[in-house]
Amino acid sequence: MGVRLVDSVLPDDLVAVPTSASTRPGGLIPDPEIAEITLFSEDGRFSQTYPLTNTDPANLKCYWSEYDDQGNNPVDYNGNGYSDIRGLPAEFLGKVGRVILRTVRDADFSWLLTVRRGSDGQARGVDVVIRYHTGIKPLDERIFPASFRAGLAVVGVNDAADGTEPVLKRGAYVFDALNARWYRITNHETRPSSGLIPTSEAGFWGAYKYRLTLESEVVANAGAFPTGSTSAVYSGAMFLPGVVDVYPMGSLSLPAALQAGEN
Repeated sequence: MGVRLVDSVLPDDLVAVPTSASTRPGGLIPDPEIAEITLFSEDGRFSQTYPLTNTDPANLKCYWSEYDDQGNNPVDYNGNGYSDIRGLPAEFLGKVGRVILRTVRDADFSWLLTVRRGSDGQARGVDVVIRYHTGIKPLDERIFPASFRAGLAVVGVNDAADGTEPVLKRGAYVFDALNARWYRITNHETRPSSGLIPTSEAGFWGAYKYRLTLESEVVANAGAFPTGSTSAVYSGAMFLPGVVDVYPMGSLSLPAALQAGEN
């Protein structure tokens, strides 16, 4: 069984609507509430909810039966050993009025821990990093040449060796890969044209392509920050996308098996 929807009420034309078929193709529905369709009778007095088993975006059709509307492609989603047709309740008199599609969204946010351990193996600093749940791609964790200097709220950054440019945004975070510390970026600048560089900043722009201004001062050194010299010793910076906030947890005691010197 299925129903055809009015296209004006669905801007995405069902293309992005998850169904039981998309969450578990050809197999048992792990949770019937992951994707549901609620049907209302034409007079609005009765309603019935079913698992949303499939969609046909080209024809704006939604299905709650284990068959399509041609009686084909049966899939035993509920694992009862039968292909259920699931007809409309008798109270509907064969007609459907309003239709509601409801899907359970994936978690919007995820989290990770950044742990700084002392020489004794104890966790001397733990930060909880909250980020949008977009997964992690290898390029998201790429390290770019950079230098951090304690007491300054400025960081110098360069492109990667292959020319890849970092994605810099105000309000985003930069991660000091050597000291495992996060800093929020309040501003970023790109090296000006050679004729526009002030003499007092020639050393900095001779060593770096980007200048980051941070919300707080750098806590620990990483690399050698030039203050008038065109030479620099680089450390590394990472710009993990989607980071919303970083919460410090302070010191924690790790289990003995996780301390330094243990496998």
